[in-house]
Amino acid sequence: MSLSARVASLFASKRPEPSYPVLPQVRDHGESSVRGIYLVGEIAGTPLIKLDLNQGVAVIERLQRELGPGPDDDPDLLDVLIVGAGSSGLAAAMRAHELGLRYLALESECIAMTVVNMYKGKVLFAEPENAPNRSSMWFEECTREELLERWRRQVEDVGLRVREHEKVLDVEQVGGGF
Repeated sequence: MSLSARVASLFASKRPEPSYPVLPQVRDHGESSVRGIYLVGEIAGTPLIKLDLNQGVAVIERLQRELGPGPDDDPDLLDVLIVGAGSSGLAAAMRAHELGLRYLALESECIAMTVVNMYKGKVLFAEPENAPNRSSMWFEECTREELLERWRRQVEDVGLRVREHEKVLDVEQVGGGF
């Protein structure tokens, strides 16, 4: 065996590089390549809870300006359908509620599933420190359990329209909406 072969056998073979998910392309304000569909939070590559909360607020405020007053003749017609009730989805639902928009948030599992899946006792930091939380959803440095309890209580106390265990399988464009 050559010297280089003996040296090479002392080291483990190189592991494959981590595979990162391919994220959808979104414009600066969160709109996807499909006009009227916005992607914010974890799906758009934002890994921090406070920034996710702020993105949820920002997209609803933008939509309210774009939508203007809606027709009141169809009570089943929504101004906004929010898919996912993580931090961005909850913040979006809260802001839509505050603004009087007709909204519904659908979550395939349970609210804040990413947080639910974290290990017990995990401390969540309110990063970045210099960014204010623009959402009415509570968030400070806390444990996973405290955040989940506070968010569940807020959803219930405010009466946010969030349906858990309802998975969205398809979205179709119909006329000027979806």
